[in-house]
Amino acid sequence: MQERKHISYSEASLFMRCQYAHHLRYARGLKRIQEADHLRLGSLVDSGLEKVLLAHGRGSPEDVCIQLAIGRIDAETDAYLGQEHVSEFRNATPPEGGPTIYEQAMALAYKAKTITRRVIAYLELGTDKWTTLIIDGKPAIQTELKCDIPGSSKHMLGYLDWVATNREGETYIIDFKVRKKRQSEEEHHNGLEDDWQLPLYAYALAEKGIDIKGVAHLNIYGQVPKQPKRNKNGTISQAACDTDWETYAEAVRSTGGDPNMYMKMREKLDAKSWINWTQRYITKHEREFALVQLAGVGIQMPAPMPSRTIFPMTCRMCDFQTYCRLDRQGYNAENLIGTEYFIKGEESSLVNIQRMPVVEGDRDAAEES
Repeated sequence: MQERKHISYSEASLFMRCQYAHHLRYARGLKRIQEADHLRLGSLVDSGLEKVLLAHGRGSPEDVCIQLAIGRIDAETDAYLGQEHVSEFRNATPPEGGPTIYEQAMALAYKAKTITRRVIAYLELGTDKWTTLIIDGKPAIQTELKCDIPGSSKHMLGYLDWVATNREGETYIIDFKVRKKRQSEEEHHNGLEDDWQLPLYAYALAEKGIDIKGVAHLNIYGQVPKQPKRNKNGTISQAACDTDWETYAEAVRSTGGDPNMYMKMREKLDAKSWINWTQRYITKHEREFALVQLAGVGIQMPAPMPSRTIFPMTCRMCDFQTYCRLDRQGYNAENLIGTEYFIKGEESSLVNIQRMPVVEGDRDAAEES
């Protein structure tokens, strides 16, 4: 692996979990094809929220902030579709059927806009609930932050989603998390407790003389409310549906029904969390311990002979689980490139009409326990 002068938190965290997975991701440049859309959704939402927070800091009203966010999401979608390796195939139908690349991009943009609007309403930007912190003369929104790694010539390069001060005068580092799946309160809490990225950022900011009181995750469920089904008699079904009360009530009204007759359904839907705010205070010890963890990674990286993790839970959550199993069992895992994985810098494999099929025996082996 070619040595670089900076690493990201994501890279350091993956190296700690499994050196082999780190090798595949950063030395080989492998990414899951299914991962691409979710990463792009998170990027679109981040860009939209960046535009919103900057505009709000300038005193723009909420409706203007929303329009600016929509414009940013549209511009990034157009830029994606205009890339050479995408534009050539944008209207082509995949061999397995389904929507074209253009239709997928439009659906993703719509999802990003819907999610961004929901977050704007949640943050109550029209109030004094949060005030963006100014760092080095600039608003701390999508701000680059460097942290030197002790005992190494490298540094960690990270990005602060948002640093803001609440009404009580407490400053928090806030990280936007667009989740693939809805999580429980316990999962949100554990995710923040296990996160040493934000304590590390707090350490770097403390070196600048900025006192960080706490850290927070703004957990965003990365889906849009579904339309509930209509029964044969014209009423709206009360079966389980991944939607919210506003969408459900509008569907009821569209049939001439009264939403007040569906209060039990409202209780069920209101119990579903679309956005979750999790925060906690942070200590000086936590900041320093995060730096120790980073130093350990910086000294070991890159590993000449990357080892595999011994923890089964880590494997079950790993994007490279299929590739690793095939390789470990002596099969040709390279057959997965173009079907389940692509190589960074060769994104045309995502849209190429001809893809290398997976050998059935290889797939069966990968699915064995």
